[in-house]
Amino acid sequence: MIHLYIGNGKGKTTAAVGLAARAWGHGKNILFVRFLKSGFSGELKSLDTLGIRVLGTEKNLGFTFTMNDDEKLICKTEQEKLFETARQALINNTPHYDMLVLDEIVDAIDAGMISETMLRDLLESYRESVEIVMTGHSAPRGLIDIIDYISEVKKIKHPFDKGIAARNGIEK
Repeated sequence: MIHLYIGNGKGKTTAAVGLAARAWGHGKNILFVRFLKSGFSGELKSLDTLGIRVLGTEKNLGFTFTMNDDEKLICKTEQEKLFETARQALINNTPHYDMLVLDEIVDAIDAGMISETMLRDLLESYRESVEIVMTGHSAPRGLIDIIDYISEVKKIKHPFDKGIAARNGIEK
């Protein structure tokens, strides 16, 4: 089935990591793909310890809303390569993945880095053979009809609102 965690609250990636850890505990093989993120985050060490394969980009480009046109083009190229690497992993089926996590894929679509059509094709091609988990801030209107689970994480209050930076082990 296809899962989507959306919203402006903290916990979307955490939910995806938790679901991946649960699946791993039942002997499932997981591919975890990080879009629009680079650098270290605490979940990477946990996923590595479990033996969950993580794909991401090495280039630290920052937030899309701060990028100039050249940086956006570089980022788009990187995100498309990342998406294609994940797609090829499913095509090759070696190893067989039981779960595919596409962290921040929806935001990559919203930023124009990945096309919604590319994602739809992947979802329709592999929904019968792999559990797919996605995160982002909003539900892509053109995909709602094929998504099985949509859960919203709503921010009521957050330390960022008081200017408190992300803390290791909590927000990063």
